[in-house]
Amino acid sequence: MQNLWLDIWTAGVVVAARLPILASDMQNPTPASREETQRMVTEKAEAALAGAQAVNDYWMTLLMTPWKMPFDASPLEDSFEAFVAPGRETLQANARRLSRGDETLS
Repeated sequence: MQNLWLDIWTAGVVVAARLPILASDMQNPTPASREETQRMVTEKAEAALAGAQAVNDYWMTLLMTPWKMPFDASPLEDSFEAFVAPGRETLQANARRLSRGDETLS
């Protein structure tokens, strides 16, 4: 939960950059805008699967090696961080890529 506000801000940046792309893709589709639209959808699924795998790995480690875990660890918070980490990386990469305007979508 340490980067929750940063994640919310970054998500807003990505949404603000992608809304015009979606609007123009609906009116006048181009190969570049179709590629960006497809990327939007597939990244969500990839991030969800990576997050689910990270949570599974965390809990398997926690259950298999309890003597290595500190007593004051918060398993729920740690598993939440493991779940959101892959999505956070994708979100930040999208914000950097879309705010630079490297791709021409028209």
